[in-house]
Amino acid sequence: HTVWPLDAIADVGFCKVERYCLIGMAGSYTDFHVDFGGTSVWYHIVRGKKRFYLIPPTKNNLLAYEKWTCSARQATTFLGDLVDHCFYFDLTPGNTLIIPSGWIHSVYTPEESIVFGGNFLNSYSILAQLQANAIEQRTKVSKAFTFPLFMKSHWYFLSQMISHFRAFVEVGCDASVLWTDDDVIRHTVTSPFVLKQIPFLLLMMSRWVGANGAALEGSDSSVPQLIAEWWSVLEEIATNFDLAGETTVLAFLKVMRSKTYSDDLFFEEEWISAIYNGPAFEVFMKNLEILPFDAEEYNCWYEPA
Repeated sequence: HTVWPLDAIADVGFCKVERYCLIGMAGSYTDFHVDFGGTSVWYHIVRGKKRFYLIPPTKNNLLAYEKWTCSARQATTFLGDLVDHCFYFDLTPGNTLIIPSGWIHSVYTPEESIVFGGNFLNSYSILAQLQANAIEQRTKVSKAFTFPLFMKSHWYFLSQMISHFRAFVEVGCDASVLWTDDDVIRHTVTSPFVLKQIPFLLLMMSRWVGANGAALEGSDSSVPQLIAEWWSVLEEIATNFDLAGETTVLAFLKVMRSKTYSDDLFFEEEWISAIYNGPAFEVFMKNLEILPFDAEEYNCWYEPA
């Protein structure tokens, strides 16, 4: 909804994956997976219980997951035994779980349950989303189980957002200047986390268009020009971040601009450390938080007495 044109949103092919009602029977189990396209997930328990087993998406864990996915022994092997860390949360009515992009997880349903949930892409998780897509491509996941119009969604991000990044440059990269009244756009444009992840998308977009330009409905002819413009705008903004103390941003962009796409490029943990300024595992774990739950605040979910 942030980057798709309004006429495209009205089209029947728009990615309608943001809201689900999930009804699960007692004893059911969904084995380990990464949600399609590396989407982040929100999950609210209305009735019943759920147990989520969670594995952080470190390089070793993603490689173990990919190998396990292709193994003939997948159905009889618990992935949690093959990775460094696996833990679980038990969810009850009123609990809401948000699973960040790329996390490997499975779900056990101990009793009949009703859940509201949904999936969404976001600009803070570009690298993780591209990692998930790369795994889907290598493991030959059926198109029916992938994020609808994944490439086109990222094309729209690049083509729609470039004007906002350019406008930020025109106001001298001064975040205090209100060049837009859209908070989502302002946070996206001024975030060094986003800035450092867009180069991965530029590399991937070049590969997508080279392999399957038709997927972008004729947009491939303008992709090289758009990518060149993105590099120019990113480096101008990154120079401003350097002046503000983010001394690694410009250097990071220059390193990424010198890279060429390879199948394993996106899976190096050094990129996570460079983007989030910390060791990969600590980055994944530090934002885990359990917030208190007051049943009285959520009594709208329960039937009247």
